[in-house]
Amino acid sequence: MTNRKVVTVGISGASCSGKTTLVRWLEKIFPNIQTVYQDDFFKPEKEIPIDPVTKLNNWDCPEAVDFNEFTKVLHQLRTTGTLPSTFQSKENDDNNNNDNNDDNHNHNNHNHHNHHNDDDDDDEWNILLVDGFLLYVDQDVINELDTKLFVNASYDTLKTRRENRSVYVTIEGFWVDPPNYFDDIVWPNYAKANKHILDKLEKGNEKIENLNSDSIKIDDLTILESDHPTMISKNVEKAVMMILDHIINKKK
Repeated sequence: MTNRKVVTVGISGASCSGKTTLVRWLEKIFPNIQTVYQDDFFKPEKEIPIDPVTKLNNWDCPEAVDFNEFTKVLHQLRTTGTLPSTFQSKENDDNNNNDNNDDNHNHNNHNHHNHHNDDDDDDEWNILLVDGFLLYVDQDVINELDTKLFVNASYDTLKTRRENRSVYVTIEGFWVDPPNYFDDIVWPNYAKANKHILDKLEKGNEKIENLNSDSIKIDDLTILESDHPTMISKNVEKAVMMILDHIINKKK
């Protein structure tokens, strides 16, 4: 991987938006691909902020993430092609219960893979997927991303999916949402942290250009809608084409 060129692809969105499902499909389509999960960079539980109202651990605010370490790992991967020797991912070992496996998408997967492999020069490229719920709140992280995607879903969809998901992996072990955690913690923090993006979103928008808000600058952000499971095929296709377009443009 060290001698290959790297394309970094940010895939962000709320918890249970479908971003990790998209990642799983892209991993099946492209060779020379690696994924870094922001969830691997939560601080130890004793350092997680306590919500002043509910008195619960707030895992959904930017202060719960070690952005310094996260950026350091991304930069090392992008420049050297290697992970720190001490780094170990819990997310890569987690189960894939949220994967979608519909027959129509399997057909599309086959077609994308064939199209990608038509150009042997693409083997020189390594694709680094970055999966995270807070990718676009830190400029240093944004600067490490070549292509930026935001998986969008409605409040109702996110709440239903979150409440159907039972367990989350943490550094110390596992986390189970207390009652009303989505409404009290998850949704308010998501809306607050991503306000600069959500304020720009309108139904049907597929791209936000030149987003500037306080200390955050994003030149080009592609929106992928994910309220319905059938949307995953379209989102995978769009992500694949964006990655290939980036590689083609870099070759010029």
